[in-house]
Amino acid sequence: MSSFLITFLVALSCSILLLYLYLILGSKFKIYDVPNNRSSHKNSVIRGGGITLLLINIIWVVFDPSQLNILLSVSLSIGVVTGFLDDFKSLNTKTRFILYLIAVAIILFGVLELHRFDTYIWIPLFVIILGSVNTYNFMDGINGITALYSIVILCSSLFFLTSLNEFSFSDNIISYIGFFVAFSVFNFRKKALIFLGDSGSVTMGLFAAFLVVLIGLKINSWSSIILLSVYGVDSVGTIILRLIKKENILEAHRSHLYQDLVHIKKYNHLFTSVLYSGIQLFINIGLMVFYHLGWVEFYAGSILLSLALLFYFLKQYIHGDNLFLE
Repeated sequence: MSSFLITFLVALSCSILLLYLYLILGSKFKIYDVPNNRSSHKNSVIRGGGITLLLINIIWVVFDPSQLNILLSVSLSIGVVTGFLDDFKSLNTKTRFILYLIAVAIILFGVLELHRFDTYIWIPLFVIILGSVNTYNFMDGINGITALYSIVILCSSLFFLTSLNEFSFSDNIISYIGFFVAFSVFNFRKKALIFLGDSGSVTMGLFAAFLVVLIGLKINSWSSIILLSVYGVDSVGTIILRLIKKENILEAHRSHLYQDLVHIKKYNHLFTSVLYSGIQLFINIGLMVFYHLGWVEFYAGSILLSLALLFYFLKQYIHGDNLFLE
């Protein structure tokens, strides 16, 4: 049995057990996400399941106490704890921003050692990673979407890095794949049993951004950003439309395209989750193919343009003349 499979099975087993225990504790202590007019669910569901990622991060260090592993674990654990506290204590924006900034700095200068690079690259990467954190948080709104999408990102990254003979973070990626497969058991269903919460979406946003930057450095190209392009275009496009309509982009809303598909077009949650994840999987496979063909920047630019146009025309189709109205 390969080491990859053993790591996956251990992570899967531990995650199922941890999530099941959290389900019991959440029910006992009534840790519920109560639906409101902004919610995409109708029933109270136990929230904050992402806190179990804290133990996954600790397991990493127990089995591999290397400096890079410890730093990555610390960074992602800051995301877990900050998100969990925000789930229940509603941390103010300044506090969240500072904690996220610390987590990103650990990834960039500790794990990726960007102090070796020219300083002009630091600010864009800070923006990209912080943007990914917020994007993941915003997009975690319907059953199954973050679980499936994360599995696609993680598997794509693992395959791409392996093809580049980069194995440094393979066990970390496989552990998270195991977690999200386990989480799907509780979340990818018509009536979800557990929600990930900020503790999970923020942490996965950090990890996904780390993988995008890592791959970008390995292939010396910005094109790795399209590994998150479906989430990215929906999130950025929604922000632009809300700014045009002079809405407060910091307030909770149901304006994303995936939410329009669910609430206006009445698409099933699970179908929409599979649709988003399937499109991203297709894009990621294309990225690997075109990288080896030497046309990766052209491919990435074409994908971003195509997704932007698709976003606009779908929003126009759904909202018609009201698209830009307050």
